[in-house]
Amino acid sequence: KGKAEEVPMAPHGWLETVRAFTATTSPDWVLDVTRRVGPVCRVRLPIPGPVFVVADPEVARTILADTSSYKPGSIYGVMRGITAGVDTLFTTLHSGPASPWAAARKGVVPAFQPRCLEHFRTVVEAHFEAWAQEVLEPLASSGGHLDICPELLRLTLSVICDAGFGYAMRPDETEQFLADIEETCQEYVRRQPANPLRALLSPVLPEGRSAARAAERVMQLGARVLDAH
Repeated sequence: KGKAEEVPMAPHGWLETVRAFTATTSPDWVLDVTRRVGPVCRVRLPIPGPVFVVADPEVARTILADTSSYKPGSIYGVMRGITAGVDTLFTTLHSGPASPWAAARKGVVPAFQPRCLEHFRTVVEAHFEAWAQEVLEPLASSGGHLDICPELLRLTLSVICDAGFGYAMRPDETEQFLADIEETCQEYVRRQPANPLRALLSPVLPEGRSAARAAERVMQLGARVLDAH
């Protein structure tokens, strides 16, 4: 509530902000800004209207759940690129009981009933035990090194597909999916928001065409998972 001018402004020009947002260290830059300026602040960007950064989870939840708040497609709609332009439960700009996705949100509630959560716990334990035996123990015995982030991504993906959908992802599917998500995020979440003209030129840019193919593969994998379920 209140006027935009009442929200503190980050002490950076728009060019510096664009460079920071498009750098690989952008999460660290945003975190540093919110720590110095405040959990809710404005940043300068060469687009119409004020741009806010919200690092307070309660405030972010309130904004996303408020049906009267404006959610510009230039910011929220970029996620549709990852799903090959298909609107989904997670990329829609509509919220609240009037949303066409309200029924879909209610439909996932039974998945979190106690009996389902117990099944999830069992699957998680089985996958973690297998991962520990196949990956951790050999590395511990040989004194090898482990890049924990990609390992946990693979483990998490296999657990979600198995526990939620009964789908056993093959190793090649896992690697392809993670590579495709990385490629689509780079194009649709990082490059295109920083350059409004890039979205228009994407079909003629090699990186844009490659990201579009990656998004199609992501959706095809999702279809296979749902078909198996």
